[in-house]
Amino acid sequence: MYRHRPENKRIIADIYWRFLLFLAFIILLISIGYGIFGILAMDGEQRNVDGEIPVADSTTILDRAKLQGVIESMQERESRFETIKANRPAISDPSR
Repeated sequence: MYRHRPENKRIIADIYWRFLLFLAFIILLISIGYGIFGILAMDGEQRNVDGEIPVADSTTILDRAKLQGVIESMQERESRFETIKANRPAISDPSR
């Protein structure tokens, strides 16, 4: 009714400002709650019903053949790197 008068605009601005602060506070609470829920959900996935962290079966932890293959591939990669480092290809400078 009296919204068009300048002296009443302060009341509307005050109500609007309080609404924005309330909305920001609610969004903050929701985001904090969602973050806590996410952290607790990850913690619950990693634990068994007993509350202990599951341990992998000792027979599947280490396969010597696969480990030897990885070591050989790393040594081959290292030797290739050393060869390239010692014999750098001649690449012309594109700025000249």
